[in-house]
Amino acid sequence: MQYATTSDGVRVAYMSLGDGPAIVFASNIFGDLSAYLNGWPSAKETTDRLVNLGWRVILFDVRGMGCSDRNVADVELAGRILDVHAVVAALNLDRFALAGVDIGAATAVAYAVGNLPKVSRLVLLSPWSSGAKYLAIPALRAAYAAEDVSSRDPELFANLLGSVATSFKDVELVRQLTDGLHTVRGWSYDDAADRHVFLLDTPTSPGDYIFLTGDTVELSNWNTTWDGAVGPLLTPNYPNWFLNVSVPAGKTINFKFIKIAANGTVTWENGANHSYTVPTSGTGFVNVNWQY
Repeated sequence: MQYATTSDGVRVAYMSLGDGPAIVFASNIFGDLSAYLNGWPSAKETTDRLVNLGWRVILFDVRGMGCSDRNVADVELAGRILDVHAVVAALNLDRFALAGVDIGAATAVAYAVGNLPKVSRLVLLSPWSSGAKYLAIPALRAAYAAEDVSSRDPELFANLLGSVATSFKDVELVRQLTDGLHTVRGWSYDDAADRHVFLLDTPTSPGDYIFLTGDTVELSNWNTTWDGAVGPLLTPNYPNWFLNVSVPAGKTINFKFIKIAANGTVTWENGANHSYTVPTSGTGFVNVNWQY
């Protein structure tokens, strides 16, 4: 790993892997280099396959993330373009393929517009045509809605981002991404083990909301009102619902999910109470189906 310094004084961590024609990845929001070093499947598998195919792959961490300078005032598009300029200059690249995923795709397009002679190919993965349309995606709305908790509860916020990134489909990968985000951002937190993700798979009728209630104060002591029960749960990947909840470490809790309709009607799930013993350390994932 090496560092390049941008024209506005930001140190950007980068790495060059393999030999052959160069392909530069304009870093995604989490930092492509740290994603690779932490073994995130999408970054690791894509990079290794390209290297095996004879490409020279250049990865870096966008300003504010990973191993690059984190206390940075300008993290907008103009600043991210300076990151690309710095890495390209440090490696003396005259012409190269440029790729980007998600926000990295926007950076790649903007850089290419101003540097067409340098860019041999432009590869865009999961790009978007406008910020308004991008932020209209339910999963992104869920993530941005929780942004204000990032400084108070970084593990919880990392957990949410990991869940969104995996579309709530792979609990083990969520664990990996959460740990990776925690490491990448340099966050620190205690090991009280009270933050847990409750996941539920159930269809609903229009206007229905899902809430959580249970036998502890944190779970509202079986309250079934809109203002009293825990929720509503979020569903960026319908019919998968989720909510991050703090519960007492080391305690066995009992809980159920309820549906609250637009007219206030409450529907309990059938069957026995769900039971969960909260670990004494780490982050827990409680994944259940609605009991009919």
